Amino acid sequence: MTSEHVLVVDDNPIVRSVLAELLRGAGYDVVRAGDGPSALEAFGSGPVDLVLLDVEMPGLDGLAVCERLRALPGGPDIPVVLVTSHDDPRTLERLVASPADDFLRKPVDATELILRVRSLLALRRERLERRKAEAVLVRRESLFRQVAENVDILLILRKPASYEAHYLSPAFEKLWGRPRSDLASGKVHFLDTVHPEDRERVKAGVEKEQAELEYRVLLPSGGHRWVHSRSFPILDEDGRVTRMAGVLEDVTARRNAGESLQRTLGEAERLRASLAAESEILNALIQSSRIGILLVSLRGAVQVVNPPFLHLSAVPGSPETWMGRAYTDLAAAMPRDLAVALGALDAEDEDGGGDLDLPRASVQWRSFAVSAGDRVVGRVVSLSDVSEERQLARLRDDVTHMMVHDLRGPLTSIHGILALLQESPEIGLPQRASAAVDAAVRATEKLRGLVTGILDVSRLESGALPVNRQPVDALALVHEVLALEAASAGRRGVQLVAETGVPSWEVEADADLLRRVLQNLVGNALKFTPSGGTVTVSLEQRDGRVLVSVKDTGSGVPAELRPRLFQKFSAGTATGRGSGLGLAFCRLAVEAHGGKIWHEEHEDTSEPGSVFRFHL
Repeated sequence: MTSEHVLVVDDNPIVRSVLAELLRGAGYDVVRAGDGPSALEAFGSGPVDLVLLDVEMPGLDGLAVCERLRALPGGPDIPVVLVTSHDDPRTLERLVASPADDFLRKPVDATELILRVRSLLALRRERLERRKAEAVLVRRESLFRQVAENVDILLILRKPASYEAHYLSPAFEKLWGRPRSDLASGKVHFLDTVHPEDRERVKAGVEKEQAELEYRVLLPSGGHRWVHSRSFPILDEDGRVTRMAGVLEDVTARRNAGESLQRTLGEAERLRASLAAESEILNALIQSSRIGILLVSLRGAVQVVNPPFLHLSAVPGSPETWMGRAYTDLAAAMPRDLAVALGALDAEDEDGGGDLDLPRASVQWRSFAVSAGDRVVGRVVSLSDVSEERQLARLRDDVTHMMVHDLRGPLTSIHGILALLQESPEIGLPQRASAAVDAAVRATEKLRGLVTGILDVSRLESGALPVNRQPVDALALVHEVLALEAASAGRRGVQLVAETGVPSWEVEADADLLRRVLQNLVGNALKFTPSGGTVTVSLEQRDGRVLVSVKDTGSGVPAELRPRLFQKFSAGTATGRGSGLGLAFCRLAVEAHGGKIWHEEHEDTSEPGSVFRFHL
């Protein structure tokens, strides 16, 4: 693999040399430039994959160089990292507004430098690969259109259960005797072109995922023509029907007077050739995919397997080695964890998925049934390499934890100074200054809470936050939390209700962690419940556990947010959204007690709001 090239631009030769040595040590080729014009010349004369650009240079400064680089051929695709020794707000605003991708402060930390460069180059490689894949798809679509434009058989691509066509081949005008634009513009409805006696059959066929029928088409000149239609679904990688394909041919001669055998065989051969070409294209797409794909028939035979699947599952041989063989043979060659997770791949199995650490990579796997109409024909397994994503997630968590930990001390000092000003009337602050200090105290308290939340989530993830289990009266704790949130509920016009049939309820738990879980859940419910609504906290015993429920009459959780609701930094777009840490803390704290937390919608779909439950 050719080494990637980094252009280092700095008017200080010592800084240039240090940065160059660090990058060479990480395996990159380095090109140096001492000023703006030299940088532009070096960029245009040789391969450059990333630019490390000093901001403060005499003459043409780094920001001007960055703008000119973006205007050069290939410039918009090259990552640019600005380096500055200033951190004043004006400089930071200029850096953020610049067309650069990132910036670093001097003195540059070696580890941070390599991580930024590696991350930006990885994103650039992925972007270039995606463009190549898109170009391949464009070429294949062009090939499909060329074939479709030159056959007499009509090809249709339309929405499922709809008459709206994405594509009609030119054969439509020959069969229907009218321009394609009549349908596309809505001038003529498709059903209006069908003989009245055949319309109900055609309508029923359109609503099916797979249908074959013959019907009469009314011609503008009078009379009719018989067509034979066969439609079938086009599935995406998740097995969902995205489009319907239709193949139609003129069978007037056969219906009215009978076709010659030669014509029948010829048309069938052309159709088979067309389907074979589509099959080859599909197989090429599967074999060139970066995702591992395995298709197993109902009888347990391997029908499709591509190289990425064999590589990720550490199975020896080529796809040809395994085609047609029993899946049990393939499973025997897999790592045991993967074989156990996939099971026997029976058609009756439910769809499943998960994450696994395999010898060659960390993968995300999915298994789902493939159907033709209402008939299951096999199962598909996909393997996606998520090693890099996991590594980046770990790096992000490490950097976040480091930054937040370093912020905690200065924030505490700032808060202490502001609190001293707030509590010292002898200083005699003017009224406006006093109000500003009050606002600053509230802001720093909020920021300290966010910092503490991030650190506590990190400590819970690593097991460093101790769980001090003691007998706790859960009911008393519920009433305590409701009392703490009463003022907030009053301001919002929301009623707080506790539901339980016993005077006390003792559990073994960490009272502080349990209190914070309840406060997070009740606080969230209040935030998204409109005035006049109700938030209800209930306790009950189920399967020997204490089950706590927090119900609200708010707007509910958006469907797109539910799968990642309890992940860190997952927050919706609604007004008043938080940091995305509260529910992640709740999950980790409950799991640290050996319990489980989850979200439900109300059983009565006409009733608004959400229900969060956890048991201990």
